[in-house]
Amino acid sequence: MILPVTLETLRDLRLTNDEWNTLFHAGEWKAERDHVDMLVLAGLAVWADEGEEDWDLTEAGHAACNVIDLIFDWDTFAFSDLSSKRSKKIE
Repeated sequence: MILPVTLETLRDLRLTNDEWNTLFHAGEWKAERDHVDMLVLAGLAVWADEGEEDWDLTEAGHAACNVIDLIFDWDTFAFSDLSSKRSKKIE
């Protein structure tokens, strides 16, 4: 992730509400591995050791936390994967 972090660059990452929630509450509870993996792929987090559950925010991740703290309309900001919701209804 390239600094400086802006709302537009964060929105372009297409992270879900759960993934943003994981980022914002880093270290407060045990996060789901797939959420952290997405944060790592986005450049917002790093795994401390392979095979471990420990992870930390990157410089961009800390900056992103400051930016997303200003968001009030999460429905328009967070990515919503409608195709996965549709497939769950079909099953």
